[in-house]
Amino acid sequence: MDHPILAKIKTTTSRISMAPIEHGYESNVFSISILSTYAISVATLLGLVTYSLYNAYQDLPIALRTRHLSFERRNDLLIMSALAVISAATNAYGIVDALVESYNAWTLAAGGAMPENVWLSSTW
Repeated sequence: MDHPILAKIKTTTSRISMAPIEHGYESNVFSISILSTYAISVATLLGLVTYSLYNAYQDLPIALRTRHLSFERRNDLLIMSALAVISAATNAYGIVDALVESYNAWTLAAGGAMPENVWLSSTW
């Protein structure tokens, strides 16, 4: 008891086949997921450390909030912040270097040529 128009659509669409899909492409989903997971982890840890430092300072008794100890605590915080920035910069440099080397390997495997210096080259 199908409607005649629905029956015609069924017969027309049953004869149409989908176009074949080539399986030779490379997807970037895995790489993007790794980089986004890394960025989210770094942001989350930075937030947790900042929140923990804030709570630790708020929980100090009044006797430990003297000018002398506050000055020492500020210096300790500056030193640890500088070490964290140096560590993050070193890690970021390593990641960028690995990405450049990966691109270099991909370009050479594809039959292209990579310039000697990626940052200063004008052959792009």
